[in-house]
Amino acid sequence: MATIEWDGATRIEQLLKILDISRADFIRETGLKRSVVAHALIDDRAISKDVAKSIINKYPNINSEWLLEGKGDIFHVVDWRFISDHGPRQALALDEILATLVEEIREIKEVIKPLINKALNPKQEKRII
Repeated sequence: MATIEWDGATRIEQLLKILDISRADFIRETGLKRSVVAHALIDDRAISKDVAKSIINKYPNINSEWLLEGKGDIFHVVDWRFISDHGPRQALALDEILATLVEEIREIKEVIKPLINKALNPKQEKRII
């Protein structure tokens, strides 16, 4: 797995890159003021508990300890038992992501199957997969 070099990027800059979201979209989605985000882009100390709460409300899998202090992983390690018992909103979001990924994998398989069969047996129409 490739490592991203942050070169002194603030945690908000890192989030924008990881989430692949523009600053304007991030502001709109979190409901934060432009000036608050601008200040946090310059200085990690500008991320208050209220700012972190707004971000985590929109992106619940972000680790608040990382967001506030830079400690630990950016995202929580998912424990499905905990989420399904204590966080239905998170479980629903993760289930939707998982369902989307499963569907995309099915679609990719349908495209790849004929290509693999053709590559392995260019003169035969027999299906391998």
